[in-house]
Amino acid sequence: MTGVHFEGRAPISDLAANQCPQKTLQSYSAHHTGHELTHSKMARGIKKRGATGGPVYATYIHKVLKQVHPKGITISGKGMEVVSALVEDLEGRLAAKAVEMAKFQKKSTLAAKHVQTAVKVLLPGEIAGHAISEGTKAITRFSAA
Repeated sequence: MTGVHFEGRAPISDLAANQCPQKTLQSYSAHHTGHELTHSKMARGIKKRGATGGPVYATYIHKVLKQVHPKGITISGKGMEVVSALVEDLEGRLAAKAVEMAKFQKKSTLAAKHVQTAVKVLLPGEIAGHAISEGTKAITRFSAA
C-alpha cells in the first residue's frame, strides 16, 4: 500500500517497514515485567508530559499580531482559542483537499502544486493570491537555506 507523502520524503506506509531498529530494554521491575521500554527515561520511570491542550498556534498568532499592531494590542484567551481553532480548521481543509488533488492525479507525492491548487479552490479571490505568494516566498527562502 502506498500512502501520500510530502515531496522528498518516504511514504508514511513505508516508514513503518523501513524503521531503524530501536534499542529496547526489558523492564527490570516486577511491576513492569513483560513490557518493552524504548527510551531510557521511560526505563527509569520518568513519564512524558502530555499536551497542555491550549491553542496550538498561539505563538504564531502573537507574532503576527505584533507585526500588524506593534503598539501593545493584545488578544484574550478566548479570542486566541477561536483564532487558533480557525487556523487548525483551515489547515485540515487545505491538507485534505491537497491530498485529494494528488490522489486524483494518481500521484503518491504531495507536491507544492497540489497545495497551491487546494488554496485556489478553498480560499476566495484576493486572499488566495496573497496566500500563494506567501507560500512561494516561504518555499524560496527554505530552498535557499
